[in-house]
Amino acid sequence: MPAPTALPEFLSLVRESGLWDESRYHEVAGQLDELPPDPAATAARLVEHGYLTGFQAKQLLLGRHRGFVLGSYRLLEPLAAKAGGTHYLAEHVGLKRRVVVKMLPPNRAGDKRALERFFREARAVAALDHPNILRLHDIGEANGAHFLVLENAEGEDLQTRLSRDGAMRPGAAVALALQAAEGLRQAHDRAVVHRDVRPFNLFVCEGGLLKVRGMGMARSLDAGADDLTKLLGTGDGDAAPADFLAPEQALGDPVDARCDVYGLGATLYALLCGRPPFQGSIPAVLVQHQTADAPPLVGLVPGLPPALGAAVARMTARAVGGRPASMAEVAALLKPFADKPLPPPKPRPALAALTPPPKRKSSLSLSVRPEAAPPTPRRGGRETATMAMLAAITFCLAATAARLLTAH
Repeated sequence: MPAPTALPEFLSLVRESGLWDESRYHEVAGQLDELPPDPAATAARLVEHGYLTGFQAKQLLLGRHRGFVLGSYRLLEPLAAKAGGTHYLAEHVGLKRRVVVKMLPPNRAGDKRALERFFREARAVAALDHPNILRLHDIGEANGAHFLVLENAEGEDLQTRLSRDGAMRPGAAVALALQAAEGLRQAHDRAVVHRDVRPFNLFVCEGGLLKVRGMGMARSLDAGADDLTKLLGTGDGDAAPADFLAPEQALGDPVDARCDVYGLGATLYALLCGRPPFQGSIPAVLVQHQTADAPPLVGLVPGLPPALGAAVARMTARAVGGRPASMAEVAALLKPFADKPLPPPKPRPALAALTPPPKRKSSLSLSVRPEAAPPTPRRGGRETATMAMLAAITFCLAATAARLLTAH
């Protein structure tokens, strides 16, 4: 549709977009006299009051009103466009829960048989439920678009942290690796192998909780033909997956949980010394993974416990049989070197009775009502008794002084 040039045209686009229910539309339409006649100015006012997001307003002003709603989810803002699809911050229409919607590229969703395999595999990933795994809430299709609905977590990935801060303290790095191992352990127990374990796919939330994400390359060991990689590409992020790729996976050989052990070992290597085990172009790195052992960490990281260096060397062994067979074995190797987890914070006293709830903007008017003055605090029983005693003492002193003056 053409870009709206008048206020009624703009509001009509909003109505057709499905972003508002009828009650919200009539609430805004009933205040036309308070809205600027210019669509851009009205859009800015609606964004200011939370009726639209900046992304939604921009698209509507361009005449675009389709694609904002996918099934039960309303798109709020774009987050990223990567090889594996486009990500949006979204909201469940009924539950009002914020999520991330990942759209599959149309060119990867044209193969019907591959799409069926993808949904079967995605259901296996959705069955994972662990604090250290970024949760897949839902899968769906709407308006010809196929999408995943992921947990919305705030924080940063370890690749970002590594690029900014460099190597980490051994105890802190191992503690993060242990969290990743715990999440991957559940995936392996349910016959799902991640196949893309690297710093970018380890996401640290506010508070220090680590979540394994990037299940786009996951493969079920129960159904060897299922492979999300064919639909989602080689993953997202800045660091080349080749830096953390197990040798057998690079060769296209069958993989099991030990390819994730290798990826986690290479990731821990990078966290400890500030760079992946091998350097060079992608082909050169792949060759080194196949033909060379990673340089010993003990010679690269001052003060590193030799046993920790040996544990990482085992995790990144070229031969599959030389690695720990499970994430449980990995955890046993690494636990002695991890920082102790921080104790849970003490519960804070409830402040609901002291802090008024935030006011919900129900009108487009910018006027603000003056708030009533806070009530005078009532005195407690002990304070009242103290004041009464002081008054009695004052009275007695005054009476005594009067008698003395009379006597003289």
